[in-house]
Amino acid sequence: MPRQKAPTNLKHLSQLIEKLQDSTADNTDLGEVELWLQWAYDFLTERKLYHKKQQIKRKMMIKLASEHFSEDELAEIDRQAEELVAKEIK
Repeated sequence: MPRQKAPTNLKHLSQLIEKLQDSTADNTDLGEVELWLQWAYDFLTERKLYHKKQQIKRKMMIKLASEHFSEDELAEIDRQAEELVAKEIK
């Protein structure tokens, strides 16, 4: 499923939440809240699936690397990865 754009901007969502808290929402506001809930659900579902796929890829890569590289080569890969992470954090 292609990623969809949020139904409205976040400021408008904040206003809808305030209306719901004040119990002054009309049917139009409730329809927009329904759109937001559906969008949030779809977004979180896609994100969960993405992270599951990344975990599987990572496990497969680690398994393949451990089968095909020596201990020294694996240690060098770990060292290089740590350096890249340190650069990204800065």
